Parts: sequence; structure tokens; C-alpha cells
Amino acid sequence: MPDNTIKPRNKVKIKITKEITTAFIGKINEEKVVSSKTYKYTFSKDYKSKTDKEKKALAKIIFTSETKSKKLNKTDKHTTKKKITSVLTKDLYKKGDTIQIPLIKRKVSFTKLDEAELYDEVYVIVQSKGLESGETIVELRQGDKEELELEGVGIYVQHNNSNVKEIKEKIGNFSKDESIENKDDFKDWSIAKIKLAPKNETKLKLYRKFLKDATDKKANLYLLVKANVSGESFTNTFYNEVHGKIANRWYDGDADGVEWFGLKKKTPVIVIDPGHGYTKGSAGSSVRLYNHKIKGKDGKPEKDKKGNLIIKKSVKLDDLPQYVIDDVETWITGIKKGAYSNKYTERALTYDVAHAIYDELIKKGILKEKLHIFRKDLNDRNENNGKTLNERIKYANKINADYYISIHADGDDVKISTSGAHTIYASINHTKLSKKLASDILKYYSVIPILTESPKKDIRNLAVFKPYHKTKRVTLIEMGYVTNPKEAKKLFSNSKKIGKEIARGLDEHINNEYK
Repeated sequence: MPDNTIKPRNKVKIKITKEITTAFIGKINEEKVVSSKTYKYTFSKDYKSKTDKEKKALAKIIFTSETKSKKLNKTDKHTTKKKITSVLTKDLYKKGDTIQIPLIKRKVSFTKLDEAELYDEVYVIVQSKGLESGETIVELRQGDKEELELEGVGIYVQHNNSNVKEIKEKIGNFSKDESIENKDDFKDWSIAKIKLAPKNETKLKLYRKFLKDATDKKANLYLLVKANVSGESFTNTFYNEVHGKIANRWYDGDADGVEWFGLKKKTPVIVIDPGHGYTKGSAGSSVRLYNHKIKGKDGKPEKDKKGNLIIKKSVKLDDLPQYVIDDVETWITGIKKGAYSNKYTERALTYDVAHAIYDELIKKGILKEKLHIFRKDLNDRNENNGKTLNERIKYANKINADYYISIHADGDDVKISTSGAHTIYASINHTKLSKKLASDILKYYSVIPILTESPKKDIRNLAVFKPYHKTKRVTLIEMGYVTNPKEAKKLFSNSKKIGKEIARGLDEHINNEYK
């Protein structure tokens, strides 16, 4: 293949007119700002605007008419009713009067990335001097191996909906976007939005396999940058890279003090939802106070002189004798409904387990920014101060979650010996994906026996499985029955173990099934 590299040259001895100053892969940062430019509006008739109510009504009229005529709220001329109201300072506007309406634009900046994941959308940014009429040609190359380059022809990515290894972009193109307030900051930049994945399925499978099997779970890449000016060789441009033996490389890990750019396998966005603890909710199921018979020396229930059973009432879980826990149907005669302690509620248990799952997934290499957990603070363990379930689902939709794990525990006040763990999967949305997750996630769960009918299809139309929930892989885990003293003992004393076992099942599922 042709030599596309440039060796460093002595900048002092060269008269530089064209220069590539730096290149990097970055993410875009945007904030809405009030623009220095305004939109002139002329009144077509008289309007009163003395009161706040009149001003808001007038702002709505202006906003609606100008938006409908497509003069406002295009990408380069965006505003709000509130901004229009802010400039209505007169009590009366007559036909022919004008106002200058503030416009809202985007202020843009870019943050350099040292690594990203397969499928991520990022920007390849090249800063230059004296190259206003030119373009840049950038290739992603593998630094220490060539498995991803497919015989040394470069790394394929998606740019402008095409499968390319050469990312070509005109210098200054980005600065033509009128919706950007600080667009002039980028007049000497080429900025190309790319997706870090080939469009070709064969290449994509090869990339996924390499990243899965790689020792450090990533590919080490660098940028090879060329300036392209009509009628000139790219060697006429000075490349201001101060490290290494090759001037037009960035992220050159062979150079002193420079790190490769890391391309990692795609990891999913995961939402962990400790059930209950909603603002308008309950503590869920809870351990009860129990009435139980007393075991005599002969192993039979003790009786008083009249032959009546002796019953010990309102006994806490921690104070139950082992013989009661081992055979609840024989020894327990009744329960007192309602939680007697914040320590032994479904709300508290799900909090502990959810955080244990979160910690284990971090240890397994899931990025913190990909993990989202509700009820983050310790204060949320025993209080109903979290988001409602509807709000949690809306949040999962907003962040485009790939997984939604809802953690619960069961309860049965009719038959306290009811036992067993199980999972539930969606009956409407993405049933196949949801069922596979529900089947896999308890693979290593050993604290409570799993029911043979698990996973169960949702037949109760549970909120977490409603059609408006867009997450494709959703499961609800019922870890066991907290109303069964035997299971309650195991559940509340093994939250970290439960979290570790569930995280292991989830991690294995992700490695085998997530694409």
C-alpha cells in the first residue's frame, strides 16, 4: 500500500503557510444560549399588552403565526414564547411597530476522547491553518496489530451513511451551520461525524469477535491525517505532531508519552430498579410478627393445665426458634400484618440487592456511565422518596436503555409457607428478548430455590412491561418470599451474595446475547 506518512521536519527552517495543528476523536457538547442575533417582527395591527396575561397571549399569537409561516423555529431561527414575552415592554403596540425577538442557538464544544465503544457516534476533528479551501482525509489505523484492518487497508467506519476507511471532510463546513452561535470558532476545522462500526455485516462480526477475544478487550488505534488541497501533494502541509517518528499520526502509542485510542466492545446501557420506594408507593411485602406454638421437651406443642395450646404472640423474625422456621405450617398459628421494622421490608431488601448488583457489574468492567440505578442514596433505603415507576420508565426510554432489571420480593399472607424465586418476562413488547434474559439472569442464583415454572409470562399487565416502555430486554425478578420466615432469613442475610449471583448471570447473558 502507498506510504501515507510524513517524517517530522524542523519547523524553524520551514516557511509554513499550510498546517495541521492537531487532530483528535471527540464527543460534542451543546448548550442552548441566547444568540447575539435577533429576529425582527413587525406588527400587522394594534395589540394591547399592558398586563402579564395580555403579554403572554400576544407572545403566543406571534409565536404561532411566525412558526406556521416557517419564519421562526427553523434550525437557525429558534425561540420560545417566554423569550418573546420578555421583549414585550410596551402597553400598546400599533401597526408597523417592531420588536427584536431573542433567538436561541447552540453553543458547541468538543471533548477529546481516549477511548470509545463499537457503534458509538463520535467526531473526528482536525484543526488547521491556511487550509480554508482544502479538505482532510483521515484514516483509523490499528497500532499494535492488524486484525481489524483486514489486510492493512484501514479500519472501516460509517460516514455520511457510507462504509469508508478514508474519512473525507471539507475544512470549514461545520462553520456554515447557522444554528451554531459560535460557528466561526470552527472555520479552520474539519469536523466529521462518524459511527465506529463498519456497515458491512461480515466486517462487523470480525470486529466484534476481535474485541471480545482481545486480552485487554480493546483495539489500539491511531489517526493518520492528510491534508488535501487541489493540485498539491499532502506533503506540502506541515503536520504539527511533536511526538514520535511520524508527524501526521495522532494517538500514536509508539511515541513517548502518547496513548493509543482504545476501541472497546459495545456494552449495554443498564437500568437497575430496586422495586418500591416510589414517591406514591409502599414498602412492598414485609416480614410479619408471628404467633407460634411452643415446642415441649417431647417435641410436641405445649399446653396449659386446661389443655389449651400455649401461644407466643407477636414474635419478631430474629426471635423465632429454628424449629418454627423449619416447619412454619406446623408451628405458626397466625401473623400480624404490616411491617414492624424498616429493616425487614421489600423496599429495603431490593435496595441492598440492587446496589450489590451495581457494584458487581462495575467489577466486571461495565462502565459507570452505562449503569443507572434508582434510589442511589442510603437515605432512600427506608423512605418513599424515589421516582414513581412511571417516571423511572420514562427515564429508561430517554437514555435508550438496553436492559431494565426490576428487583422484587414476593409475599403471601394466606399461606406463609409459599416459597420460591422466579422471573417474569414481557408478554407484549420484545417478548423473545425479554424471555431469554429472564431465563438466563438467575442461572447462578442459589439462595432460594427457583420455581420450575420460571420464567413466567406477564399475565397481570404489570406496569414495567407496558407498551410505552421501549427497553427491549426487561425482566422482573422475584427473589423469594419475605413472608415465609425461612426464606426471609436467607434473603435478608445474603443480599451481597444475591447481587453477585444475579450480576454473574446478567454478565454472562450480555457476553453471549447482546449485540
